[in-house]
Amino acid sequence: AAPILVGAVVSALLPLIRVTCPISVRLAFDNLSRAPGRTGVVIGALGAGVALMFQTAGVGRSNEEPVTTWIAQVVQADHFVFSGNMTAANSSNSPMAPGIARELRALPEVDRVMTIRYARPEFNGTVICLIAMDAVDYSQATRDRVPTGLPDLEKFLGLPGTNDVLVSENFARRQNVKIGDTITLPGPTGRVPLRVVGTVVDYSWSRGTVFMDRTRYAELFGDELIDMCHVFLKSSRNGTAAHDPGLEAFVADKGLFVTDRDGLRKFLSELINRIYQLAYLQQIVVGVVAALGVVTALLISVLQRKRELGLLLAIGATPGQVLRSVMAEAVLLGVFGTALGILIGMPMEWYVLKVVMVDESGFVFDVVYPWKEALGIAGVSILTATLAGLLPAWRAIQTRIPDALQYE
Repeated sequence: AAPILVGAVVSALLPLIRVTCPISVRLAFDNLSRAPGRTGVVIGALGAGVALMFQTAGVGRSNEEPVTTWIAQVVQADHFVFSGNMTAANSSNSPMAPGIARELRALPEVDRVMTIRYARPEFNGTVICLIAMDAVDYSQATRDRVPTGLPDLEKFLGLPGTNDVLVSENFARRQNVKIGDTITLPGPTGRVPLRVVGTVVDYSWSRGTVFMDRTRYAELFGDELIDMCHVFLKSSRNGTAAHDPGLEAFVADKGLFVTDRDGLRKFLSELINRIYQLAYLQQIVVGVVAALGVVTALLISVLQRKRELGLLLAIGATPGQVLRSVMAEAVLLGVFGTALGILIGMPMEWYVLKVVMVDESGFVFDVVYPWKEALGIAGVSILTATLAGLLPAWRAIQTRIPDALQYE
């Protein structure tokens, strides 16, 4: 459809261009109108690259902003103690004995310790994330540090001593689970029934997360190990800097690892950024292909117009005017390709966020169009097209008038 669209746009703008623009731009527009099929394919390639970059930037911003806000709200502990590294802690590959938590609570500067055990059971043929946590310690310690917001926080207080669970909103959407429903997960002696008493906002796992109290989890699933300890210090309750040499000495003595709140938030943010950096790197290939398309199209244009360019030089056109004409055509290819790409990228971003992501993960994000990033993408696209026109433009002004007039 790109050649048809280019032909229509050029035809609509041509009368205005002939009145307002210099001869070099008018010649470039005339050439576009004569060969919309050739230039349309190049503009389509540029538009595809711009659309993909716009979509990726938009999806990244639409994901990153709510997830980063959520991380800042729920990650409130001062220090995090684990065995191995943070990735291993989340995957349950380096568990710790429950006695570690009791010893941490005995340290003089420690206010609360919330322990977590991660599991990956299967539910309805899908591997979900089960997070067993000290629900009361988490709710009360987090509320002390976040007095407002987090409306779901008090829901955790009712979990201890029951088979009640909270599920993430994306779990409820993916599995069509409602409050009051009973779900069953595989246990050591058979299926374990769990009653859903509420939903919470959570971005831990794209296939859905189930939360339950860790003590009850140990009873039902026969697993008392822990993967991570969230340590809340007394000094942080009044806003002072949270630092405890005793905690660091304890961790070093036990051969464990510790990171602070800023370190964990940075680790999680870098994980998100790496995902989209990979997508951007893949799109560089698209940009290179589009640039090669511009070079090829302009070289073909110069060869096809060799006699025309020779006639222009013969009747008095300067090499600079010919060069500007070819460069103007390259710029127009970049402008049309960028405009087409942004127009296509907007519905693409909406489709990914509102259809693909909801179907695949259950996450619902608001559509945030990346206008700031779009300016950078547009600049790079137009600059790429302009630079790609340098070689054909140079070939054009090197044309000898006798050779050009004898061409064909």
